[in-house]
Amino acid sequence: DNQAHFRTFQPGAGWSGWASLGGNLTSGPAVNSQDPGVLNVWHRGTDGQLMQRAWTGSAWWADWTGQGGVMIGAPSVLSRQQNMVDVFARGTTRSLFQKHWEGGLGWGEWAHIDPRPLDSSPAAVSDTPGHVMLFARAGGQVVFKDWDSGRGWARGPPGDRSSRRRRHRHRPRRRRTGSPGSSPACAARRRAAACA
Repeated sequence: DNQAHFRTFQPGAGWSGWASLGGNLTSGPAVNSQDPGVLNVWHRGTDGQLMQRAWTGSAWWADWTGQGGVMIGAPSVLSRQQNMVDVFARGTTRSLFQKHWEGGLGWGEWAHIDPRPLDSSPAAVSDTPGHVMLFARAGGQVVFKDWDSGRGWARGPPGDRSSRRRRHRHRPRRRRTGSPGSSPACAARRRAAACA
């Protein structure tokens, strides 16, 4: 029926039966919790936008709420620390977008974080509050991108020197300090001219 269904587990009582959350899903669901007692369920709607329905700790939202965007495939959602939510999804060109929520600030706009076309929905994980890792399939390979609070987004595993070289390949050469003509090569030419 394309609706979202869920079941709960209680220690000592075991699993409940399945219950419906409604909706009309066109992707697999994603789930996150940014605060104890709070739960969010996400999916792609029939118009391609991100859909959300939340458990507040005592009740479900009355209905699904659209959060905009036009996605391909399922979203991937995580909370790298309390009161933060990051949603990752492919746009219409299959490239990667991010939408961020923070308690007290609300939602930001969708941000285009990588132009490379992906052949699968992304998978996101965070191992520390200042680090996010993304995995996806592209061209028959697993590709990797990570975010660090100290340097932002980068391709390749953390500490990968080749990825850092690629990022800085086109950095302009630093201009020499000192007066013009003060290099060793210029000094050698002056000495040769003086002996001629």
